[in-house]
Amino acid sequence: MYFKRFWDEGRGDEFDDWGPSWWYLEMDSQGDTSRVVQRYAGGQVLRYDEKHWNDSYGELPDGGADLAEFAGYEIAAEEFEAAWALSALNRT
Repeated sequence: MYFKRFWDEGRGDEFDDWGPSWWYLEMDSQGDTSRVVQRYAGGQVLRYDEKHWNDSYGELPDGGADLAEFAGYEIAAEEFEAAWALSALNRT
């Protein structure tokens, strides 16, 4: 399953000035995230998967998400894959 969700909050850390962000998530039926792209208002792009699950900016979300909270945010696989491909070119 694929989701796109906007977070209208800063990170709350030393990178808080990046601003709010769009998150593109690939999750299984248990709510475990296998890939994520984070696109910040400041232009920064982060992406994580099982091969590159963390770095000095963040990490792949751990643990199952409540899929009920994501019900209104589902997107087509093609939209997620486009964001994933673009993020390879624009990574922070």
